[in-house]
Amino acid sequence: MRTDLDTLKALLLDAVFVATAVVLATVIHSVGGKVAGTMWVPMWWGAFVAGMLIGPIHGLVVGLLTPLVSFIVRGIPPYPFWLIFAIEIGIYGFMWGASSAIVRKITKNRYVDLYSSSVLGLLMGKIAAALVLMFVIPSLAPKVASNFFVAFMSVLVYWTLKSLPGIILLLAVGPIVVLQLSAIVDMAGNNLKSRLESD
Repeated sequence: MRTDLDTLKALLLDAVFVATAVVLATVIHSVGGKVAGTMWVPMWWGAFVAGMLIGPIHGLVVGLLTPLVSFIVRGIPPYPFWLIFAIEIGIYGFMWGASSAIVRKITKNRYVDLYSSSVLGLLMGKIAAALVLMFVIPSLAPKVASNFFVAFMSVLVYWTLKSLPGIILLLAVGPIVVLQLSAIVDMAGNNLKSRLESD
């Protein structure tokens, strides 16, 4: 029964994180337009918190669903961009969750755990997303065929620089948000606060 309740709670949290990210993206777009949305990456936050707080699968699911729900509700981002963003953010969410699971086995300090997991997850996600997006974005096909490394670096650098302010904000503030939420959310076996209180 406890496991069923935890599963239900995790799914409800996934829905909350998706909805929160969509609302946040709506606010950012309404204030600063498309450029602000690209710069501040509001749709990443749900996947980040879900991955770090509950686990990689939940980070993946929230990352995949957020652009789709945003497209259904607001028509933004339009097709095919919502699909590209879903793949990208889903990979980030999974990598953040996976890196958190790896790093917490090495370090016993909650802040080192959270911040190093955030950076490692982003790096792993960027590399994986760049590799996938190279084959998803049609305009990159000629570059991939002619020079794989150039195509990979162009995707990696471009998709990083255009969102650099949001990335910095997420890496600086995101771990604090996760730590505060972990004190509220009681997930048996997945409670981040419980995992990190050993220090």
